[in-house]
Amino acid sequence: MLLASGAIRTEVVSCALGAPDARHCDSARKTVNRICSWTSVASFVSALVWLTVPGAAPAEAQQPMAPIVAAGSEPLEPGDALRLSFSREVEFNGDYPVDSRGMVNLPILGERSVAALPVDRLTDSLVVEYNRQIRNQTVQIDWLRRVRILGQVQVPGIYLVDPTMTVLDAVAMAGGVKPDGKLDGTKVLREGVEVRSDLRPETLVLEGVRSGDQIMVPQKSWFSRNSSFLIGTAVTSAIVIYTTIINN
Repeated sequence: MLLASGAIRTEVVSCALGAPDARHCDSARKTVNRICSWTSVASFVSALVWLTVPGAAPAEAQQPMAPIVAAGSEPLEPGDALRLSFSREVEFNGDYPVDSRGMVNLPILGERSVAALPVDRLTDSLVVEYNRQIRNQTVQIDWLRRVRILGQVQVPGIYLVDPTMTVLDAVAMAGGVKPDGKLDGTKVLREGVEVRSDLRPETLVLEGVRSGDQIMVPQKSWFSRNSSFLIGTAVTSAIVIYTTIINN
């Protein structure tokens, strides 16, 4: 290849200096044109492949993240719920929603205000109350936040999520991701303002998410969505151009 390139350069220089053999010069010019054309095609195909590789295209500017607040450090809000599981009194098992007054109507205990205490302290205090009221059984109390799961999901809507769920788990509740969606870069919107854009499939969904927030699954980039078409078109074009160059 190096020897061939050196020979081509010699031929071109000779033509530039006025070599007498016109056919020789024409051959050298055609060879150079073929190399330049093929190099352009190869560069075009490489650029398309680079743009269609996930993460290869320039990243969008990252928005400042909201401070991450511990999931159990805030009170429950209307629309959230408590999930009770009794070892023996199974008829009491279920989800108990928080009403518009910040109250929840619990079995045996009756109405309780849940708007004042951080949810971790609330559940601990309720377990103590239940242990005083019932004997020879255990009760487990979990809390649920109401969030909207929107964007590129099969069944967007309002869902109750618990602190053990990841973004992948929450999106599965909404029917999973659409073919054009992606989980990396899932965003959190609060009252229409983006507060997080760094959620990944394994992120615990309630880290930095409050009741009523919107979890927005984004769409893949245009290049990612059309990668198969673009690569196929580029390869086909390269073959046509290469064949034309060779035949000339």
